[in-house]
Amino acid sequence: MKGYLPIAAAYLVAAAQGCPDVDAAYDFKLQFDVYNQPFEEVLEECLLYKPDIIAFSCQGWAILRADALAGKLAAALPDCIIMFGGNHVSNQSPGFFEGREHVDILVHGEGEFTFRDLLKSFLTLDTTEHLSEIAGLSFRAEDGRIVDTGSRPRIEDIDEIPSPYLTGVVSLDANRTTSALIETNRGCPYHCSFCYWGAAVQSKVRRFSMERLFAEFELLAKAGIDTWFICDANFGILKRDLELTDKIIELRQTYGFPRVVNTNWAKNSNERIVEICSRLNKAGIHSSYTLALQSTDPHTLDLANRKNMSVNKIEEIARLCRASGVVPKGELIWGLPGENYETFLKSYDDLAYYTDTLSVYPLYILPNTEYHRNIERYKIKTKRVEVDSVYEYCIEHADMGQADFERGLRFIVSNNILRIALGIFYVYPRVLRDLTGVGYAQTIERFPDWVMSGRNETVRPFVKFFRFPLSLHRQSLAETWKLLRADRTGLLDAIRQYLEEEFHADLPTEQRTVLLEALEFDFALFPRSSAAFSVEGEIEREERSFDYDFLPVYLGDSFSNSRSQRRYEFSYLEGFDSYPIENLYFGLPSFRASVKYA
Repeated sequence: MKGYLPIAAAYLVAAAQGCPDVDAAYDFKLQFDVYNQPFEEVLEECLLYKPDIIAFSCQGWAILRADALAGKLAAALPDCIIMFGGNHVSNQSPGFFEGREHVDILVHGEGEFTFRDLLKSFLTLDTTEHLSEIAGLSFRAEDGRIVDTGSRPRIEDIDEIPSPYLTGVVSLDANRTTSALIETNRGCPYHCSFCYWGAAVQSKVRRFSMERLFAEFELLAKAGIDTWFICDANFGILKRDLELTDKIIELRQTYGFPRVVNTNWAKNSNERIVEICSRLNKAGIHSSYTLALQSTDPHTLDLANRKNMSVNKIEEIARLCRASGVVPKGELIWGLPGENYETFLKSYDDLAYYTDTLSVYPLYILPNTEYHRNIERYKIKTKRVEVDSVYEYCIEHADMGQADFERGLRFIVSNNILRIALGIFYVYPRVLRDLTGVGYAQTIERFPDWVMSGRNETVRPFVKFFRFPLSLHRQSLAETWKLLRADRTGLLDAIRQYLEEEFHADLPTEQRTVLLEALEFDFALFPRSSAAFSVEGEIEREERSFDYDFLPVYLGDSFSNSRSQRRYEFSYLEGFDSYPIENLYFGLPSFRASVKYA
């Protein structure tokens, strides 16, 4: 398979094999199928193994497929014990069992040692009654009752969980796996209303040992795994994270990997995170800094149990990022209780001016969260529309109607295309705002109507996303990347036409000239295809002159509207064409040209 190597199921096997009795009695098979692997093929592989026990590790995107697979397996193997676990199903008993006759056991919370104890108990007993002695379960008793065994204490010393990498539970093959997941700690000190992470781990941050992590890092680097995702809730929150960073850099210098490192940065963003990103980037490892503010509206943040930094601090951090060679990213959630469409657009403008890319996600109402427990209080209405998951969107609340929610989704699609998948709006929107007062949000908001007007044939594939944003918005990223590889010039020409028609038509000639030059500067930063390189594998350089100095704007300063002809050197990395599409969300910024005065 390509893409991320799932680690949750691998932890279960590593913990089980850490018990000698269990290891001697059981054989294990990790079944890692990917979303586009035919269902019947996965089912056949499972049936060939003829398992006695099947365990599914589930997030919301996996439950539908897991249910379908478990139902078929239960019918074919009636004596097989089937168990489910994972964040999205934890603590959902007894309702979870309704309509799921194929599930025997539900595991709550951290499952490693619960799974081990279950397997150990099956060695001596063949009924379900003994399961009541194992904490952290709900199960279907022989008389049909649903039995809950109470909560299980958190694992205090997480080094007791064997490493699936170091024990060889998962094999690392760079030809089959491009990305790896790593945990350096578990825990989150925050209790955001939309997230279960902090409540699930009871706030305390528990750490894997440095010796273990260094050994895992070395194994991944030796295996040539390109992209590492650190799964911590708040990487950078601990001082030792700088030491971990230096170890990653040392391995990159020794083995050439990793080339990309991403993570969930600490919520109270600070200089330490910028320092981590800067060290990684200077060592040739792409990483970017994310200001995950979710909103800048005070009332909305209060309801979300969030406290963000001030706008002045955002500007300070963004300047520090650019001075340190770090890409500053932003993140917002659309549909939070307390926020309407107008305040959301203000949040977008507050953050967009200081960031190079800005991701916007619709709000899922997740099980076990504050919003889920208080649906009536916030007058939340939800809807499940994704064909491959059970996630439910917040489509309405006391401050947002369904019509506005769909407006926001169309905004998300436009943002996905213009600022995430294309990533071309760096200098242009800042110059537009400084010259005309038009905010970032407007450059995104007008795009749907323009696309649907049919005035440009190249962007016709985007029409479906704006007609059916609820069900198709997630697909807009991959569609844009595919179109980009097929017709880079045509797509950039379409963006130029959109801006000319929507924003430049009534402007004085001088302002139009400045804006078009700013846009060309952004286009010059855009990654190049391999065909543009004279020598494969080398950096390709090009010098270009502009009538205005855009480099200070690129670095975060306001635009100075005075002619000052400058010549710049743009340096491009080869390899953009062959980079895996599934990783482009993280890797695209690493292929952006670097620029300096010639």
